[in-house]
Amino acid sequence: MPQPLQYDFVNQIITVPIQDTSLDLQYLINQTRDMEDNAAPGMGYGQILEAFGKQDLGGGVQVGITVVLLENWKVKFADRPGLDTVSVRVSGGNLVGDAGHNPIEPSLYTQVTLANSSSATIATSASDTNLLYLIESLRGSATTHKGMGNIFYWDPYSGSDTKNGTSPTEAVKTFAAAQTLASSGNADIIYCLAKDPSGITTTTETLNITKNGLKIRGPGHIFQLIPTSTVNDTVVINSNSVEFSGFYIKTAATGTANGISITGDRNFNQQPRSRADGV
Repeated sequence: MPQPLQYDFVNQIITVPIQDTSLDLQYLINQTRDMEDNAAPGMGYGQILEAFGKQDLGGGVQVGITVVLLENWKVKFADRPGLDTVSVRVSGGNLVGDAGHNPIEPSLYTQVTLANSSSATIATSASDTNLLYLIESLRGSATTHKGMGNIFYWDPYSGSDTKNGTSPTEAVKTFAAAQTLASSGNADIIYCLAKDPSGITTTTETLNITKNGLKIRGPGHIFQLIPTSTVNDTVVINSNSVEFSGFYIKTAATGTANGISITGDRNFNQQPRSRADGV
């Protein structure tokens, strides 16, 4: 249990007793508020610090704490007798001085570390990584093709190759652009969106899959690959550990091209019942 902090109102110093080598900012706030509340009436002491943060961001996550020492107030760790220097630490958020003042008062034979955090920063992700891992873990042991990398979106109907592909509203228009975003060997996933109002999304693009470990997942019969090329196979897998599933595949009406050709190893191909010519 930390020892009570000592307040010197004349010199505006908050001293951390010699027994303690760390100061948690929430403890500093609690102790200071008690001191402000219990100060003798008429003493004319002003507020010592301001505190911000701990707003609820949802899901049990809160904004970090920032403590601003007002006027010329400073924190001091009690002097040590020496000769060895003692490492001491301020943690639990950010400690700053008012108007840019140094919030730490030097003391003998101590080395102070401020373990600051980005309390005002709210980090967001293009996808919920924990949810992704949960979904992928349910795929069972029958397949080793679990996607644990980044997620990108391909939308032939309303996508644009000038977008970043990291969300359904930022989907790219071509598979080639989506694959460029993915990294080889990273178990990245490309989700293929069927947004055509007719109910069937069709693309004439042929797919040349070259990234190892890439997962390309479609919604089934409503996403159709029907190329116009009579010489190129509809899907070519030239890499290893690829998953390609959830598409209706055809070849051009004429020519000798295949629906799918595979040269890589350890690939997984599962399609709905379809006219996948040449497969």
